[in-house]
Amino acid sequence: MNIRSISRLAVAGIMLGSCQSRFYQIEGYARDFAEGDTICLATSTDASHPFAIVCVNEGKFHFTGETDSIAMCLSYVKNQPACHAEFFMEPGTTTTIELNSLPKTSRVSGTAINNAWQQLADSINAYGKEMAQILRIPIKDTLSAQARTAAVDSLHRQMSECILRTASRNKDNPLGKYIQANYKAPEFR
Repeated sequence: MNIRSISRLAVAGIMLGSCQSRFYQIEGYARDFAEGDTICLATSTDASHPFAIVCVNEGKFHFTGETDSIAMCLSYVKNQPACHAEFFMEPGTTTTIELNSLPKTSRVSGTAINNAWQQLADSINAYGKEMAQILRIPIKDTLSAQARTAAVDSLHRQMSECILRTASRNKDNPLGKYIQANYKAPEFR
């Protein structure tokens, strides 16, 4: 091989590599759903108009495409839209989505941003379950009502701090910017 051939091969490789950085892949699992069920992919701001649709095949689904930027998206089961996963679609990455039927939660992973997003969702779900458990306890008197209110208020504060810490840790990436743009911390008394 001469220098000219090597140079052309290198240029072709660079061009191919730069083109591939726009491609995304989504590897999905939908074990709770029937063969042939429809899985939709949409932006989270326009979920009623999916830009891609595939069918469950042997408990799995797969999307590929191109994107120029990171966007918050939604993957959901068409006939059960409550069974969904929000995630950050990122160019040049593979994201894994596990869609589950309710009451199980769906999960995302595969990129640093989506891993942090899932960690935040897990924390919020844990706080929510604790609050629900406290609220199921019967109120016997004023003192128990005050204690319950204080416990729920404390969990609510912890949840808010968790969200703000995640935003701070991710301030230089799309997750932090998304939280800053969409989360308004409550004003506690």
